[in-house]
Order: sequence, then structure tokens, then C-alpha cells
Amino acid sequence: MRTSTSTWHGGAVGLSRLSSPAAAHCYYNYHPRLCHQLSFPCHHGKKWRSVHRSVHTSVSIVKNRRGRARANSNAEATSSWDEKPYEVLPSGKIAYLDEQDVVAFLDPPKELIPLDPSSYNPAAYIWKKIEDIPEERRHRLLTLLKPRLISRAWEIAGTRYDNAKLANKSASSLLSNGNGTNSLEMWNCRTSGGPFPISWIKFFQKAIFRHKDGNTYGRLIGGSLMAGIFSSFSPLYFTVREVNEVLSTEQPCDLSYEFGDGLLDLSEYPQGFPKPAKHPWPFNDQVVIYVRHMGPGVLVGQAWQEGEAVQQVPKKLCVWALSLLYGEWFAFLVPSLWTCSWPHLHRQSSLINGVDYSSNYMKVAVITDPQLMDRTSLRLPPKSLVLEIAQFYTDLYMRRAFLASILPFNPDIVLFLGDYFDGGPILSDEEWLESLGRFRHIFSLNMLQQSANVKVYFLDGNHDIGYAAFNSRMPEVIRRYEKEFGARNYRFTLGKVNFIAIDAQTLDGNQQSDLTSATWNFVRNVSMDVDSTPRVLLTHIPLYRPDSTSCSAHRSSPIINQRISRSAHDQEILYQNYVTEKSTDELLDFIRPALVLSGHDHDQCTVTHVAKYGAVTEHTVGTVSWQQGNLYPSFMLLSASNFTLPNGSTPEDAISTRLCFLPVQTFIYIWYLSLFAMTLIILLWPANEVFIFRKFGDLMGYIRSLINFSSFSNGMKEKNEDENCEYETIWDAEGNMHLIRKASQAPKTYSDGRILIERGNAVMRSKARKQIMQELDPSTPSEVNIHIGIDGLVKLPGRTTKSTARIVIWRLLRAFQALTIIAAINVPLYVLLLFKDWIDK
Repeated sequence: MRTSTSTWHGGAVGLSRLSSPAAAHCYYNYHPRLCHQLSFPCHHGKKWRSVHRSVHTSVSIVKNRRGRARANSNAEATSSWDEKPYEVLPSGKIAYLDEQDVVAFLDPPKELIPLDPSSYNPAAYIWKKIEDIPEERRHRLLTLLKPRLISRAWEIAGTRYDNAKLANKSASSLLSNGNGTNSLEMWNCRTSGGPFPISWIKFFQKAIFRHKDGNTYGRLIGGSLMAGIFSSFSPLYFTVREVNEVLSTEQPCDLSYEFGDGLLDLSEYPQGFPKPAKHPWPFNDQVVIYVRHMGPGVLVGQAWQEGEAVQQVPKKLCVWALSLLYGEWFAFLVPSLWTCSWPHLHRQSSLINGVDYSSNYMKVAVITDPQLMDRTSLRLPPKSLVLEIAQFYTDLYMRRAFLASILPFNPDIVLFLGDYFDGGPILSDEEWLESLGRFRHIFSLNMLQQSANVKVYFLDGNHDIGYAAFNSRMPEVIRRYEKEFGARNYRFTLGKVNFIAIDAQTLDGNQQSDLTSATWNFVRNVSMDVDSTPRVLLTHIPLYRPDSTSCSAHRSSPIINQRISRSAHDQEILYQNYVTEKSTDELLDFIRPALVLSGHDHDQCTVTHVAKYGAVTEHTVGTVSWQQGNLYPSFMLLSASNFTLPNGSTPEDAISTRLCFLPVQTFIYIWYLSLFAMTLIILLWPANEVFIFRKFGDLMGYIRSLINFSSFSNGMKEKNEDENCEYETIWDAEGNMHLIRKASQAPKTYSDGRILIERGNAVMRSKARKQIMQELDPSTPSEVNIHIGIDGLVKLPGRTTKSTARIVIWRLLRAFQALTIIAAINVPLYVLLLFKDWIDK
């Protein structure tokens, strides 16, 4: 059995042969998988008897299949063009109401819905409306219908099969019986675009001819000059067959155009047709166009590429491979390549006293709150599989961020602001050493500490040594931290900037305790230094700020207010969000920093403190981990001047910072899951690929409408075609209703400043509705000759009675085969990318 995997599609509508002078036309709508076509027939050739002899949109002499002729002048004299209701547009063009009915039905206003959707058949309505359009004018639908409406036409034509009598109607006599030989129909066609290899197929012709062997064949003929040249060297021939369903979706249809390899073995062709040649890609991969009759002389088609499923897998492999390459590798290169850079490079002027200092800066990368997950992070048993997986992917993210996003900036200093472990104070020595090994591996500390070009400085956090109530009772926690990371209170100089690191966890402890008194003694000693070098205060816990103090625009989570918990036993600190107000004021007065850097909050925040000696900016840097409650992990780049500033310089001349964001890992995993779900749906139900993209387009349109509404509320509004018009219901002399779009008057303005868009409403009385339903009944005789005899129409066979179980098993096997191929390529790629950065180099 030939498997069906569509890779591009579209729709086509076509008009059948005309008994009066007219052109043949068809529409094709190309999407990534599906294609629709709209066709109108005309004549071609001498030896081959022509169903239509005119290929022009103007009226000329035409001979029908029975040999009757009619002159152009007579046609104009008896034409019903001018008898049909029309409207003269401001541009001077004439818009016929019967044509607008078809367009309005396919693209109705959102507010207009059927009074009773179950009381009518959309296909019967559109068939009757097309039937009402004079044959010589039906080709105008080619330009009136927008490409996006062709898919809608295919859907509406599908409801024709709900009515047995309507299902037996045909758009063309040549496509409905086998009488006669050497018959030829020409159809003018239109598509809605498509993939690049077939995007040139927009307006073109389609020839359908009957061979003496009794079979029906066709050929696509390009409309543009280049397309015509291409089709003459590589003619696109196809075989016309009667089918009753689309192979992949089992939706009903009437015909199929099977392209095959293009090498037709026919003894005779219409005059002027080139000999068949092998079809170019993608027409050489079992392209089939499924066709539905939509109205007299109107066909709508849907093209599928039904090659082997294995041949379609590479495209899905590309999507997966590209997604993996971006999510596991390239996304981490974006900060260093595009989105971030050293702040001193963005200074408008680096000239000080005529000297350029643009390159004379020390470069510092600031990282905080990795908080490596351990048994205290999740309520899971130690060494459980889920905990191990969570630890691995969290560690892997931070290692990639450090190696691919931070180190490429070539910093001189790497500064950590605390909270290296999650349960540091309560971990046993064995557990603590295990977490320490992970920490050193993630940030390549062994390599950095052996390098002469990069120095590393550490600051303790509450998850490393605990708050005062904890570390005052467990001095061994302090000892093992200092043994590995060094002193908790210290200072160092980078270029011409002093950095003051303090143990913020002990600032608000008992003033009589050794740890708290040691910290404040260090602060007082720093205050005695009268050096005028700019200072940067480093504290893990942010300084005090009033409740609900606004942060910068970079913050994504709600603002956290001050909260302090103390032990009932000795009033020592159990938990605090910020340093107390008293301690904050003393720190700022003693140290007089030009800048404060902090962590602890896990989210970005920038505030300005008012001190005795002026305003001081504090940057709270967000966590570098994607598992610590911040959707947008970050790090900071700091430039410290390596030259002495002249008098009158500002702190910004010596110290400048820039916040940099890392990839949003949560979004990457959501995309993986969505891609996996879409892959399953597409493999199990191929027709849903079109539905997915269409719904995705609807979602994007909805998002755009929300954006437009937001801008509208702010006094800005984008132009909307529907907002500049209104719809009016018109009844003609024959009792038919028409929905006409008319230019609207000046909109009404209301007191709230909003403009309400009003549309016309069609209200139908029950009696009138019954009369119209009778007109739409295909069994009612019509005065318009559709040139198709009921007895000579295609008799659609009954739907294939395939076993549901067999269909499910077939689709599951096909999906399993495709997934196996996808996994065989992408799983090794994923594993390679997974461990590429994890293994020490």
C-alpha cells in the first residue's frame, strides 16, 4: 500500500465549460502541505475537439460541444450582465452583487452567523450563487477571491456530500462522462502560493483532455513567461481518475490528478503540447491533487505529496535537529554574540583630559545564587531518580551558561555573591563535599584557579552558612566554608576601584556574638581608610528599602517586602529578606560606596538609597539558575577603571554595569514538548498539520488583535479594512438577498472615548427563510443551464468501508516508523550536545 504523507497542500476551484464566450479558470492554494485550485474551462487545439474555444476574459465567438456558434455582438445583446444588480464603486469599477455574494459567503463579517446553521447546506448555497453568475463573468472570481479563501472554499465544498442529489452534480461534462474522444478543456487557474520550488505557480492554465484509450489526462501550463518556458521543457502531465476520498484524510472528493513521474506513454497529444519528460522535484514524489466540484464550472482542489513516509521524514528531522541545535547550544551563544557586551564599550566618550581610556578597564563577571539542588530542595528521597535528573539538568544549564555565555567575554575577575548550595548549613560533611565537587565542576573552578589570567572571589550567603541563629550554634559550618572559600569579610582592589565584601548574615545578629562583632569591626576599620578610590560594597543580602519600593523594568516577579524572623530563645535572626534599616544606614555611612551589589532575591532589582554623602545605587543580580523561581536567569558585567580619575569625575566614570540575560530554559522545554506533540499529531493524522498551522495563524491573529486593542486603548489604532465599512442587505427583483459592503459614515464617538464599529445585520423572517431554503434545494429546477445532464454525471461510489482498527494500526505503525527514524538521528545528536559541555576539557 502506498503511504501518504503530505508535505505541501493547497486548494483549487474551477469553472466548467461554458456554452457562451468565457474563459476557463482555476484556483490553487498552496500551503506547507495542501494546495487548492480554482478552474474555469476554455478551448484549445484543432485536431482535439474543444469544449471551449475562448481563452480570454473578453467575449468572442465560441463554439460549444454541439457545434452551435454565437457572435460576440449577439452575445452582448442577449447577455444578462447589465440585467444583474451591480454597484458602481468610487473608482468607477462595477461590482456585481452576485459575485460579491460568493466572496461575502466565503469571507463573512465575524458578527454575521446563520440563524440556524443546521437548516441549510453551505455547498448548496455556494453552488446556487455560482450558478447565478453568467458564465462569461465567472472568471472574475479569480481576482475577487483572496488566496486565503481557497482553503475555505475546499471546506465548504466538502459539505456537498451531505446531500445525495447535490453530490451527483459535476462542474464539467468532460470530467463526468467518457463520451467522445479527443475532447479538450482549458482552465485558467490561481493558487495561494506555496513552498519555494512551486511558488511560481500562481496564475496558470490547466488542460484536461480525453485520449482515445478512454482515459483522461491533464497538464499544468505556467502563466508567467518564465513559468511558460519551464513548463515547455518540463511539462507537468497528470492522470485524471475518479476517486471518492483523499487517501491521507479519508475526506470525500470527486477526482484526483495523479502526477506520477511524468513519463506518460501516449500515442497522441493535443496540438502544440510537448512530449512528456520526467517531472522535476517536488512533482516527482507522488503529487496528487484531489478535486471537488464546487459549482457550475468551478472546481476546488487539494494537492498532497504522497511519497513514501520515509521520504518525508528528513523535513521533520530538520525541524528537530535545528530545534536541538538552538536549544542545547546556540541559545547560550546569543548573549556573547548579540545581546550583551561590556558596559565601558558603550560610553559615549572615553576621552578624559584628551586621553582615550576606552580599553583601560578591569572586567568583572558577577554571578549569584546558583543554589545547587540537593536532598533539601525537593521532597524526594536522596539519590532518587527524579532528584538526580533535576540536579543534572539544573547543573548542565549553569555549566553551559558559564562556559558558553559568560567565559566568552574573557573577564579578568569572576565574582560570586553567595548561595552556592541549597541546604549548605544542614548538609553532612560527605554531602557538602559532593555538592562542592559539583560546584567546582559547573564553574570550572579548577581551571580558573590555575589560570593566571582570571581571578575568582567568593562571598558567603545564607544557604552557605545560615543566618545568625544557626551559625552561632554551629561554628563547624563557618570553619568548613572558610577552609574552602576563604575569609567572609575582606577587601580587594581591581584597577582603581576598591571592593568591600561583608558577611551580611551576621550584621543583624547579637552584637555580643563573636561573628557579628567581627563583621562590624571590619566595617569600622574600612571606614578609617581615607582613600578617595571609589568603593563597591558586596553583600549577599540586599540593603533595606521601604515596602513596595519599585524595582527596575527587568524584574519579572512581584516585589518582596521586608520580613524578619527571630529566635524566641535569644532573638537571633532566623530569616530576613533585607538588612535592617539601622544596619543599612550605618553601612552606607561607614563605607560610603559608589555602588552596592547584592543577590539573595533571585530576581533583578535596581534601587537608589539616600545616604548622608549622596545617592547610592544598588543592583540586586538575579540567580544564574533556571530552577530558583526566576524565569529569566541573568548575570552582570562590571567595568572598573584601571586609571586614576581626574577631579570632578563621577562614580559612573570609574564603575559601570550591564545586566545580561541567559536563555529561558523553560521556554525551550515547552517548545520541545509542543514539537513532540505536533509530530505525533501530524504522523497519526496528517491532515491535522494544516489544521495546526491554520490554528497557529488564528492564534497569531488573535494576539495581534489584542495588541491592536491595547494600542487602540492608548489612543493609537492601526487601519482595519472592516472598520471603514459597513454591511447592507439588498433584495433584488428576483427576491434574492445580497450582502453588500459599503463605505461607512463617520463613526460615532462616545463619552468614554471608544469608537464602536457597527455592521449591518441580516434579519430573515421565517416565511422568507423557507422560500430561500426552497431556492437552495438542488432538486428544484433552475432556469440557469449548468450544461450537465443528471444521468451523465459521476456516480460517487459509497465510502470505503475500511476497518477502523486497521486504520488505527496502520497509522500507529507509520507513526512508529517515522518516530524511529527521527529518534535514530536526533537522539544521538541530543546526547552529543548534552555531554559536549558537561565533560571537562
